This record gives sequence, structure tokens and C-alpha cells, in this order.
Amino acid sequence: MSVAGRNTTSFVGNAKGAASSVSYYQRQYFNASSAVERLQERYDRLKEKCQPFLQALEHFPKLVEVFVKKVKELFSIKEAQERKEREDRAAARKEQSKHRRGRNDWERQCRQAGHPRVASEPRALREGYHAHGGRGQKSLRSTQGNL
Repeated sequence: MSVAGRNTTSFVGNAKGAASSVSYYQRQYFNASSAVERLQERYDRLKEKCQPFLQALEHFPKLVEVFVKKVKELFSIKEAQERKEREDRAAARKEQSKHRRGRNDWERQCRQAGHPRVASEPRALREGYHAHGGRGQKSLRSTQGNL
């Protein structure tokens, strides 16, 4: 065969090969496009089913913000209550210490004035009686007849 004959034969062979290649790629394209269409349909159905969830996701940051504000508010109220309770306890302790100081001052004044016993002692001791009859003191037993 001559060079021209070989070129013509290869051209015809190439044309047949190209035609089969074109049909192959057309089939691949149609298969791929139909697969894409099916996936698009499935995606649309899934999107419809998930629509309430997607809407919730849009509102979720707002809800979280409201929730966090409420929690902060509750904690601030609780902290304020605890602070007030601490202040009340401190004021009560301060009042008690004032009362004790006043009583201690009164007892000191009584001692300085020469009173041997002060009102904070039990009545029997203030009046000079001892429950068991100690040295220099009257026994309660000896005074029972006088009652």
C-alpha cells in the first residue's frame, strides 16, 4: 500500500473510532446528567423534610442569647440574695457584739463600784448562798425551813 492509501485507511479508521468515542462520551454524559437529576430530586425532598430543622437553626442563636440572658439574670438575683444574707448576718453579729460590750461595760462598772457579785451570776450566788454550803456562805439546806 502506498502512503496515501495508508493515510486514508487510518483516517477512515480514526473516523470510526471517533464516532464510537463520541457515542461513548454521549452515553457517559447522559448517564451523569440523569444521575445529577436524581440527586437533585433527592436533595430537594430531603430539604423539604428538613425545613423545620433549618428554620430552627436560623432562630437558634436568638434563642441561645435569650437563654443565656435568663441564666445570667437568675445568677445575679441569687448573688444579690446571698450578699444580702451575708450583710444581714454581719449586722446581727455587730448588734450582738454591741450588746455584749454594753453588758460587759455594765458588769465592769458594778465591780468598780464595789459590788462583789453582778447580775449575770445565778441568783443563789448573788444572794450569798451556795448550793453545798461552802466556807463562809449559808447553805441552801439550812435556809429551806425559812422558805
